[in-house]
Amino acid sequence: MKPVTGPFILLRFLELLVPRLFGSPLDFNHFLGFFMDDEGPLGHRDPWIHTPYWGSVLLLFAFVGLKSPRVRHRYWTRPLGILLGLVILLAIGRHSPVFGVYFNFVPGAKLLRYPAKFFGLVATILPLLAAAGLDSWRSNPSLRLPRFGVLTLALALLAGWLFAPTLANALHPLSREVSLDATKATLKLAIGSELLLVIAASVLLVRASKRSTPLLHKGLAGLLVFQVLRVTWGAYCTAPPDLFAASDYTHAILASTPEGEPPRLMHDAANLNIAGLDAASPAFQAGVFAHSLFKDIGIAQGIGYADSYVSSEEGAKYEFWRNIGSYKRQMLDVFAVHHLGLPADSNLPMNSGLVRLDEFRDPSATLYENRTALPFAFAVASVAFLRDNGDAQLMLRDPRLARGLFAVVDGADVDRRELGDLARVGVCRAKLPLTDRIDLECDVQRDGFIVINESFHPNYSAKLDGVPTLIMRTNAFVMGVKANAGKHRVSLEYAESSLLPASIASGIVLGLCCVLISRKRVTA
Repeated sequence: MKPVTGPFILLRFLELLVPRLFGSPLDFNHFLGFFMDDEGPLGHRDPWIHTPYWGSVLLLFAFVGLKSPRVRHRYWTRPLGILLGLVILLAIGRHSPVFGVYFNFVPGAKLLRYPAKFFGLVATILPLLAAAGLDSWRSNPSLRLPRFGVLTLALALLAGWLFAPTLANALHPLSREVSLDATKATLKLAIGSELLLVIAASVLLVRASKRSTPLLHKGLAGLLVFQVLRVTWGAYCTAPPDLFAASDYTHAILASTPEGEPPRLMHDAANLNIAGLDAASPAFQAGVFAHSLFKDIGIAQGIGYADSYVSSEEGAKYEFWRNIGSYKRQMLDVFAVHHLGLPADSNLPMNSGLVRLDEFRDPSATLYENRTALPFAFAVASVAFLRDNGDAQLMLRDPRLARGLFAVVDGADVDRRELGDLARVGVCRAKLPLTDRIDLECDVQRDGFIVINESFHPNYSAKLDGVPTLIMRTNAFVMGVKANAGKHRVSLEYAESSLLPASIASGIVLGLCCVLISRKRVTA
């Protein structure tokens, strides 16, 4: 794992001053900034941050807060400024050696792999510094720094607006999917609209330096709020109205999924020979398996595609898929993969066991149904208990397991491979759509074991008829619970283990802030 993806691109620092300088990343046909991001399909690489803009007025007063704070603020503004510089160096990732040192030597750093996420701290620090700067200016409206800064910014924006055609000519070769005229229009609109707001801020600051009034102070604060609201509303408005509409692809999958079953799809399976699943490179196949096997449709409103939030152990799944050989087709049945999305020109052999859904017609994709896939959850009479997860992976090759006649549990104290009755003894229906909570209604004909084809994760907890029960790692990668004969309600809930400590820490910090504010008021 290397810190090579997801940095904050240096050119995007210009958006600190001008929002949507490169257009909206949600407007694929006119966004000029796809060339700056190194993830996603070519031409449509979504940036991690829609825009880093918090308002040029806020940025101006943050600078004042660093340069000329009031005496009572200096003890915290300067350390905060140092922290701001550090997190910016971390955010730009590979463009600075700082993130590499942090990533490789700080314990736990690999959990935060995408450097651009550090801009969340920038978004926290800048308003605090701006508050100190605004307080400094209110106590001394004749302070020259704000006026000098805003006039300099206004001149820079004016120059950018005048030279927008030249800038467009330089930017166009990097974004050829957007016409030159559209590039010029995007730049002129973004720079021109911000220039008008900066001119308004300049007028307010100059007037306040001559005769300060509460109205001017409120006007400047209102302008700052308007800048932030403008870009936030712009992000909301540019979201396509059909962004969350169910596609034909989704409708076809939902229509061919048995009632009570969560739709499960292996997609991005281009170039895979489904008969043996061995035509593509091992790395490609393993990536498809690790990232797609446990993907469900239905996380939000039963539409779209989403990773199972708790899909874990990608490395183990990668190695498993690399080494499973000719049993890859069988694994689609074992793990309840009901559908596969393949390129439109895919031609599968008759013995693949997959049925093409002809009612779904799309020039770019073909949808296949796997009618031999096991249910999402079901009960079996017999279980093999193994100590080692590697042995459990090997046992998945047993064809009887692909028919749902028994299950394998690893992590046991002793190996017990003897099997009793080989039979499926119960069916389960899932409450849809799936979320961080999975609810099942199961009818178990005799004492047995319920298999749940969702990724095993220690953060899951389970209840059987409202009583806590033990979750066991089943079939190497998924979950299972013991159950007696009868009708049962099984509930599994995912809870992030760090949520409670983080909430306590946040509460402590909030309490300290309230104490400090109260002390300041008492002193005043």
